[in-house]
Amino acid sequence: MTYRERREARAARLREWADKREANAAASLAAEPSYRHDWAFITQPGPISERTRMNARDERRYESLAKAEEMRAKVDNIEAAADRAIYSDDPDAREQLERRIAGLEAERRAILAYNADCRAKAKTGGHGDLKLLEWDSPAGLRSIANIVEDCARAGQLRPGWALPAYASSNLSGNIARLRKRLAELA
Repeated sequence: MTYRERREARAARLREWADKREANAAASLAAEPSYRHDWAFITQPGPISERTRMNARDERRYESLAKAEEMRAKVDNIEAAADRAIYSDDPDAREQLERRIAGLEAERRAILAYNADCRAKAKTGGHGDLKLLEWDSPAGLRSIANIVEDCARAGQLRPGWALPAYASSNLSGNIARLRKRLAELA
């Protein structure tokens, strides 16, 4: 069984567990007597009243529903990670790594061209042409837009709206890491 299959099996188990927990809590909530919320008529002598018991049962049911929702969030995270991850035991891992490296190199080239344009235009008081950051990779374009927004928010854009040096150096580090991993797979 591959790692991807184990992750998918875990997601399926969590989803099944959440469904069961949710169904049990919903059935239990529906099975309560009709006077359940009429607290004025539920009195019982003794140390623990029926009202207290009903409150405790309700609390457990709602906690169960919250736990089921938490498990569904875990399932969503596992599935999202599996969609974008490249596991070494995948049959097409080499091709996926090569595609990802090519996309990151295109992103780095775009950032370097944009920063060069920014430096040239900053001399005249202008700013770089944002169209230089566009290329055929939608995922790459989204990450570039995020970098520009984050840098602008943090006040890190350099003259001419140039991106900070870490924008391209982080990409270079990721490319080197992926190339090393590709060599290990070969």
